[in-house]
Amino acid sequence: MRGLDLSDMNLDGARLTRARLNDAHLENSSFARVLADDSDFTGANLEAADFTYAGLTRAKFVGARADGAIFHKASLPNADLSGGSFVLAKLRKALLGGVKAESSDFSNADLSEANLVGANLSHSNLSGANLQEADLERVNMTGCNLSNVTGVNWAHFAFVGGLGGPSTP
Repeated sequence: MRGLDLSDMNLDGARLTRARLNDAHLENSSFARVLADDSDFTGANLEAADFTYAGLTRAKFVGARADGAIFHKASLPNADLSGGSFVLAKLRKALLGGVKAESSDFSNADLSEANLVGANLSHSNLSGANLQEADLERVNMTGCNLSNVTGVNWAHFAFVGGLGGPSTP
């Protein structure tokens, strides 16, 4: 369904497992409590979309534009967010364990209380992001822009072998 226009739609609770929504226009749509495991949102416009409590295990958001989108308490383990834009996105309490998000833009995003265990955020922009109480165990932040990140006590980090990334801001 490449290029499909579902902007401003309410798809709350829908079952979209393995859906192919490449390059779809989904801005301002609501996907609250949707089940979309293994779905493909590559290149989709998800600006201001709402994925609250959504199940998105192994979903692909490669190159997606999700600025201002809401992923509150969404479950995205092992999802691929590489090259995506999540500027000002709300990912509070999201389950992002094992996520691949290389070269993504999370500037000014709210990742507070998110579970990022084992995530690969290398070369991503996290400037101004809120990481208050986020679980950053084994997160790869090599080459990340960490300027003005809030909520992290950098003194507790050991930057070893590329894990954790550059020196503290």
